[in-house]
Amino acid sequence: NEGPSVQMGTAIGRGSVYSFAKKHRAWDRYAMTGGACAGFAVATGAPISGIMFSIEEAHQRISPMIVIVSATSVMFACFTTELIAPLLRVNAYLFPQMQILSLSLKDIWLPVVIGLAVGLFAVVFLKYYRIVNRFFKKKLGKVPHYYKIFFVFAATLVLGLCSYYFISTGHELILTLFEEQLPIYLLLLILLVRSTLTLSANSNSITGGIFLPILALGVVLAAILGGTLETLFGLGGEYHSVLLALGIAACIAGMMKMPITAIVFSVEALSCYENILYVIVVSAV
Repeated sequence: NEGPSVQMGTAIGRGSVYSFAKKHRAWDRYAMTGGACAGFAVATGAPISGIMFSIEEAHQRISPMIVIVSATSVMFACFTTELIAPLLRVNAYLFPQMQILSLSLKDIWLPVVIGLAVGLFAVVFLKYYRIVNRFFKKKLGKVPHYYKIFFVFAATLVLGLCSYYFISTGHELILTLFEEQLPIYLLLLILLVRSTLTLSANSNSITGGIFLPILALGVVLAAILGGTLETLFGLGGEYHSVLLALGIAACIAGMMKMPITAIVFSVEALSCYENILYVIVVSAV
């Protein structure tokens, strides 16, 4: 899970300064950045994306020190992972190698449509977040925090017993959607329930990580679009995987405001080597 990995990496970064560089406390934030990037890279199996994470997400600026610290941390983290993972029989990659259809120039409208849809969803999602946050902070402002946590936990438990697609980080859901298509009505229900649960947990500061849950929403939205395009325009089933990959890229670019990371992540983690142009288009849109 990328959330706990980033948190633990950040803690290790700060701990290294406290242990080995007490006289150089100015290095604290840089060391935490290096740890966070290392955690992200190890959790996702995408080292260059881990470095870009420091520039676009952690600091939102670029400097030689940030690049050096993040690149060094990621390098040693990935080196260690490559050594230990085979011994423990652990898969160090977030997604398996996938066969993604290579788009042609006549398909340029697909990333435009997906980019527009995910961009609009990002705005709606942000508005919905304000509504959910206002409900817990103002409507339930006098309710003790532990009651709110119990409420979210109980709702998650009940909905999880209804369907596993509604809960968890969304990693298994993403892998399932890459392998098979679900009915559109079920995808719409998953989109609504997962959005509500994720935002409820985040509003009460009990989220383990937001990266994968957000990606899961992007994949579900892309699957809905793919099913709609297949019904209306007869789009072939061979486009299914590439639409989901474009949905992930659009999600990282639009909902997380990390367009360069979206492009790099698509190549590293999603095997979009032959669709870089279309990944750039969907990220820009």
